[in-house]
Amino acid sequence: MKRFLIGIITLFPLIVRAQPLKFTARVGYTGYRGDLQSKNFSLNPANEGLGVGLMYSSSSKLSIRVEYNYGVVEANDLWNDPQYQLRNLSFKSKIQELALLADWSLLDPEDSYIVPYVFAGIAFFHFNPYTFDSTGTRYYLQPLSTEGQGLPGRAAPYKLNQVALPFGGGVRFEISSMFTIAYELGFRKTFTDYIDDASTTYVDQNRLQSFKGLKAVELAFRGDEVKAAPSAYPAEGTIRGSAVSKDWYYFHGLHLIISLNRTYSPSARSSTDCPRVYF
Repeated sequence: MKRFLIGIITLFPLIVRAQPLKFTARVGYTGYRGDLQSKNFSLNPANEGLGVGLMYSSSSKLSIRVEYNYGVVEANDLWNDPQYQLRNLSFKSKIQELALLADWSLLDPEDSYIVPYVFAGIAFFHFNPYTFDSTGTRYYLQPLSTEGQGLPGRAAPYKLNQVALPFGGGVRFEISSMFTIAYELGFRKTFTDYIDDASTTYVDQNRLQSFKGLKAVELAFRGDEVKAAPSAYPAEGTIRGSAVSKDWYYFHGLHLIISLNRTYSPSARSSTDCPRVYF
């Protein structure tokens, strides 16, 4: 066993050098589409988005990426379409994601320094929507069952850990044999409609208060905080959100890609570090 471990330790640097492995880091923005944001893509607001990962190239065009991504999504009916502004809901949530992606270059990186690409895969993510009441106090929304989740006769509480299907594309610019930068836009199709804590209908306020307390009632219906809105809590079954389509989130921004083994060279072009000449 000792000799085996010594052999593995001795060969490990050679194994790593032999593989086309790269480190990736991303900085940019995170967005969301759902009941409180009807636009497919918006920069209002544009919250921070960060990520790190590893990229393994199995061929000149195909790569496998493993990434951890972090971002913040939020929306407010005050920024929404006028028809929803009297509803006066708002939320904010941190998104933490672990993604496995297949990446396909549309041009051969061995022949071009500017390479468009597409990707798709699977991701596991965590979210936890919260809002602030009229006094500025933060409240996490899932435990409050604002649409009666978990109450008798209502749907079960939504889960905060979910699966998503990432897909998107971008353009990479090779700076040197070691460094590449890219701009990327990646969408996440989810299977939950509760990233924003709004999906179906209002639950009876007396039932909600009985099971979850007065604060749940206060944050389930916030139209009474808007002067032009009706102040009465809606009857049970009144539309609060739409479950027709699920929520989405997306990341976009710049990637820095660093080769961890510069000696890997599948072709003659990448094996030389000749200066680039432009005409």
